[in-house]
This record gives sequence, C-alpha cells and structure tokens, in this order.
Amino acid sequence: MLQDEPKPAIGLWGLPAAVALTLGVGVLSALAGGSGPSPWYDALAKSPLNPPATVFALVWPMLYGLMGLSLWFLLREPESPLRRKALIWFFIQLAVNAVWSWVFFDRHWLGLAVIHIAVLGACVIAFMAAARKISSLAALINAPYLAWLTFAFYLALEVWRLNT
Repeated sequence: MLQDEPKPAIGLWGLPAAVALTLGVGVLSALAGGSGPSPWYDALAKSPLNPPATVFALVWPMLYGLMGLSLWFLLREPESPLRRKALIWFFIQLAVNAVWSWVFFDRHWLGLAVIHIAVLGACVIAFMAAARKISSLAALINAPYLAWLTFAFYLALEVWRLNT
C-alpha cells in the first residue's frame, strides 16, 4: 500500500463479523416465518419448477454468506458519500429480505409476498448500482442473489396464481 493511499476502513477481522451479521438476519427471518416443516406450505399448489426444501436450505445460507462478503468489501472502502449510499441500500435490502418469510410463511399473504419480493429485487438492484460505483466486486457478488430472487419471484407468483 502506498504511503498516501487511505487504509481500509475495516480489516480481515471484519469478514466473519459481516458474514455472521447477514447469516444472523437469515436465521431471524426463518424463525419469523416459522422455520421447519409447514403443513400449510406443503398443501399449496406449486410450480412444477419448485425445488425441494433441501435446495432452499442450501441456497439461502450461501446467498447470505455472499451478502456478508459484499458488505465486507464495502466496509473496506474509505468513508465517502458513495459508500454511505451503498451501505444504506445494503441494509434496506437486508431488512426487506428479513420480512419476506414472515409475510409469506407466517401471515400467508400470497399477493403481498409477490409484491414484496419484487420490491426486494428492486432494492437489490439499487444496492448493486450504488455499490458498483465504489466496489465492482461488492456489486457483482450479488448477481447470484438477484438471479435467485428472480426465480423466487416466479415461484411466489405461481403459488399466488395457483392458490387464489
């Protein structure tokens, strides 16, 4: 690192903290949605493309881990208005994400869940656009997340369509 180059705002120690934060939000979201087997969900008509529950159980922790890595990349950047904007969008999308399971699995609001996941996707896009201005890697790491949300939107839309 050159002498005049600013030091990262957070070191390597921040990586497990950032990942633990996002994984923790994922756990809280699952608990709010009533994690575990759901007779209500099992009884719903679903798309033929709906994967088994084990796929969801594998994919979501990986996505939360990638979100944590993305957060860490942002936190390593020096403080700036652009970084602050990206962090605001990061925490907005994380909060919107955290509520989705409650809306869908606990409240059974199928139509609102479809709208909710569309809003979540828009928040992730806004986050990625803001993050790209300071760390292209922080933005790019979220591409699988956005792809999964697109698929999840389709699945939620089909559940709503087939069950209302």
